[in-house]
Amino acid sequence: MSASIDVDSDRDEADKEECPGWENGAAGRLEPCGGSPQKRLRIAPAVVAAPAAVVCTSVEAVYMVPAGRERAVVTLTAAVIDLGFFKTLNGSKKGNVRHVIPMVLASSGMAIATSLWSPVAEKCAESLQKAMEQADFPYVEVSHLERVEVPSTCGTVFKLQSTKATTLKILYHGPLVMKPMRDLMTVAFKDLSEEGLTANILGVVRSAGELRTTRNGIGMRSYELQDEAGVVLPVTVHGSQADDLYARNTLLAIFSVVTQASLTPGEGGSAWVYDDHIIVKCGSVMRLADMTSRVDIM
Repeated sequence: MSASIDVDSDRDEADKEECPGWENGAAGRLEPCGGSPQKRLRIAPAVVAAPAAVVCTSVEAVYMVPAGRERAVVTLTAAVIDLGFFKTLNGSKKGNVRHVIPMVLASSGMAIATSLWSPVAEKCAESLQKAMEQADFPYVEVSHLERVEVPSTCGTVFKLQSTKATTLKILYHGPLVMKPMRDLMTVAFKDLSEEGLTANILGVVRSAGELRTTRNGIGMRSYELQDEAGVVLPVTVHGSQADDLYARNTLLAIFSVVTQASLTPGEGGSAWVYDDHIIVKCGSVMRLADMTSRVDIM
């Protein structure tokens, strides 16, 4: 037979000694006997400062920022070479509306897709529109942009998006001559046979098709681009850029393409270029190498 120990009885005796008022209460009733509250000073939580941004004077420098556990935050000075429409999007909550301005920032060696979200989108929409109406490119300084890696890519492709701390300042207007950095581009097309890949590519025009129009009145043009190993990639330009015709032997940099399978069974797909992608003519080659193979996107 085990012995039991009544811990509560010992605690009650101690409490009675410390609190004489206990004895004045009826049986089973707790009577307060008075005590001094602890003095507390409530301090508001500190405002979290925006993360320090890496200052980049070119888009190439954005690609060179080391990747850490968190997404890199950069302040970039570059030219605006494409400005999309001011868009209104419905948020997840009823009545919550957000705005976004898609644009492309570029320097001599690279270009990058950038999204300006509310609240900076509303603040700079009009000034950006006016700046793009001038002859030369507007050069801007955009602070606290978050660098995001695009999923499912051939090579590394980044995009930028604004944060709550983002500001934009128009610096000046000037020309821009691009000579894309080979190390940051996909120059070998053999790995682009999978559907759903995004890539920044550099290749030479082997052939160009006629301008055709979809049932919705949107222009389309097909190209064959060839890499330096003779591998040919079928490319389809969809939208306003289909109006531009690039001749054989023209060297093109495209930021970026998306590989898509064909809707027709048995046919290979194509790398698609849309209005929010950029095509840059980078000169021409004297002689095109012989074709060795063709990429079949399935």
